Order: sequence, then C-alpha cells, then structure tokens
Amino acid sequence: MIFVYLAIMIVSSWLVFTKAGRPGWASIIPIYNTYTLLKVASKPGWLLIGLFVPLVDLIIWILIYNGLAKNFGRGVGFTVGLIFLPFIFLPILALGSAEYIGTAKVQRTRPVVQRAHRRLVWWVSGIVVACCVIGLVIGFALTFSGTTGAQIGDMVWVDYTGTFDNGSIFDSSVNESFGHVAPLNFSIGAGQMIPGFEQAVIGMIVNESKTVHIPAEDAYGP
Repeated sequence: MIFVYLAIMIVSSWLVFTKAGRPGWASIIPIYNTYTLLKVASKPGWLLIGLFVPLVDLIIWILIYNGLAKNFGRGVGFTVGLIFLPFIFLPILALGSAEYIGTAKVQRTRPVVQRAHRRLVWWVSGIVVACCVIGLVIGFALTFSGTTGAQIGDMVWVDYTGTFDNGSIFDSSVNESFGHVAPLNFSIGAGQMIPGFEQAVIGMIVNESKTVHIPAEDAYGP
C-alpha cells in the first residue's frame, strides 16, 4: 500500500509541477521536491528548514497546502482536503481542470498595506522558525557536550578524594598511595555507591569540581 501511495503522490506532484511551469522531474528528488512545492505554493524557500522542526513543520505544511489551493483557484475546503486527504485531493488538482493562477495577478490589485502586512508576517514567521532551529541546535549541543548535568541513569566517571572531619584522607582516585589512580565509574541510581555520593554527582557537568559533606546516614552509617 505504501508503494501505491508514493506512486500516486509522485505522479500527482509531477503533473502539478508541470501545470505550474516547474520541472515535473523535481517530484522524484527528495528535499528538492518539497522546495519546488514551496515555490509552487508561493512560499519562501527557507521554510524548508522549518520542516525539520517538530510542530513547526505541521504549521508550514498547512501554509503550503493553503497556498497551493489558492494558486490553483481553490478555497479553504480544498485546503482542508489537501491537509487530511492529500492522496485524493492532489490527484484532483493534477488531473482536474484547475489551472495555475499563481500570485502575480492577485498582487497587481492588492493594496500596499496588505503587501506590507504579508511581508511582516513572513518576517515574523522566519524569526520564529529560526529561533526554533537555533533552540534545537543549542539543545543538542548541550546534551552531547555534557553541560546539561548528570542525571539518574547516566554512566559517569568521577575523580574523588574522601576525607574525615579532621581532614585526614581515607580514600582517593587521584592519590597513588591508595593503589587505584583512575576515575570511579558507576551508573547513577543503580545503588553502586553510597546515597550521599550519588546525590552529590547529580547535576554536575563535565570538569566540574564540588566539595560536599556527607552525613553518616547517607554514607556507611553512624
């Protein structure tokens, strides 16, 4: 069924592109076919970036289908059909009598205020999409750089030095006299360490240092 669906959409897109004066073969090239659809719908090409952002992509697809319907002289009802039943309404657009109007004729009679308003809407939309993309990039960067802080379930490597209240050292991962000069490796929340030590590590980022006082009840008992 999926191949039948793809065949219908590709052939329909080919015919729609041809009607709009665009190359039909663009329908078979991934990403470029979506870019071409944006142009046929009279939408700016940079909206293609927003299609990679969750939720934002839904809004952009609605704008695309609305622009596509308008440019072929169809109304809101046809837009709804394209949104929910594209495999039916796109072939109707491709094989039916609808001709590509585009926006050139409409723009000749559109007041200057409306054109300015449209430009403002696109600028605002562009800023929103750009902010979403930047936010995702920053989020991924923070996640993979370790700056979001260690959480329960994370595997961590920790260098430590344990001392008594009087300052004497009882264990250390950086002091050769204790026989193990290597970071301590454990999974937070797995019960491999004393509770106080695990709680101290939660929220720490890469290369962060922290001094904590662990009471007896969170360590080895009184």
